[in-house]
Amino acid sequence: METTKGRNSDYVQQANRSLVLQILARNDVCTRSRIADETGLKHATITNIITEMIQLGIVREVGIVEGKRGRRSIGIELAAEKIEVVAVKLGHVSYSIGLFDLKGKMLEVHEAKFHLEEKDPRGALNKIKQEIWALLKKEKDKVYAVGIAVPGPFLKKSGTIALMTQFPGWDKINLNKEFLEEFPVPVFIEHGANAGALAEWRYGKYRRTQGVLVNFLAGEGIGAGIVSDGHVFGGSRGIAGEIGHISLNINGERCDCGNRGCMELYCSALSFVRHTVEALPAYPDSCLNGIENITYLEIFKGAEKGDKLCVDMVKETGFYMGCGIAAVVNIYDPDVIIISDAMSKGGDLLLNEIKKTVKDRVLDILYEKITIDYTDFSVNQILYGAAVVAIEQLLDDVSILQQLQDGGRQVL
Repeated sequence: METTKGRNSDYVQQANRSLVLQILARNDVCTRSRIADETGLKHATITNIITEMIQLGIVREVGIVEGKRGRRSIGIELAAEKIEVVAVKLGHVSYSIGLFDLKGKMLEVHEAKFHLEEKDPRGALNKIKQEIWALLKKEKDKVYAVGIAVPGPFLKKSGTIALMTQFPGWDKINLNKEFLEEFPVPVFIEHGANAGALAEWRYGKYRRTQGVLVNFLAGEGIGAGIVSDGHVFGGSRGIAGEIGHISLNINGERCDCGNRGCMELYCSALSFVRHTVEALPAYPDSCLNGIENITYLEIFKGAEKGDKLCVDMVKETGFYMGCGIAAVVNIYDPDVIIISDAMSKGGDLLLNEIKKTVKDRVLDILYEKITIDYTDFSVNQILYGAAVVAIEQLLDDVSILQQLQDGGRQVL
């Protein structure tokens, strides 16, 4: 590929720092020799970088450890607890806010539902801002960045959510302006599915997959995050994985986006519950009768017990999810597809129906090379991903840490 610009020494220095910090972020304790071996950098370069990072308080020495051939060396580790990030997940009907350290350890989390009868995105936005400010003031100078994961279609350059089903009005709000100009630390906003994909690539069951990993996000909405060799593929406007509005039924009901039969209308947790509730009168013996507010988890539990309505609805949704994932296979040619968010709780019945449908709809040579599995995250994957978005930025650009430590943040 032709390049039009060279790389100056500042860029190379920043890239080398990032390499060292990334190694420390995924290991407990390293030696300078091990870091030199993994990066291919000279020992003198590693020593200079480590010395600089120690002075910044990002890295520390932790005594003597045994290295190659029994050689004893000084151990190095990331001072992860000294640097924190705030993570925010914005959903269609709820939001989550958490605090994480530089190695991705969750320190605290708060979740809340929006009062949708108000239909007021401005009010919801202000609630989220207030909670971010509360964490910044509580943690004082320990927070260095905020990562925010939002539903799609998210137009990253303009900072707008083109459409939020169930909660209209967000297309009128410029999130870049609202968040980037509000806080004394850098704010990084990413599509929720992409954030989740980064979390999977860094910390999940198939971490550091060589090739293409797709996070098939099936929660309040539907999306796909695509990571290729550790880098998010977002397309020219940041909506490359906006599969929720691919039509599965050209004659189906009309979606809020204007299309008909969108995947989101058949595969999301919200549609799963809605279709089940609509079908319930035809199943008078179902265990769901008498439950006032049916949730997707209750439907999955009913399916495990053999309840016919629940089994039928899980299989139907698995079929549509399989159709959607087959489209993802043909578009992105992935190595691994991770099913995440609410619908990842569907158990073997749902997963087997998905795999069966995908196998029926893609070439055998493609299906044999693909891993389709549920996420193994026990915590909110998208919230975790929002933290990873911020952490990655800090690890990639140490100058952010330097500027804030040198008084670059406003007084809280």
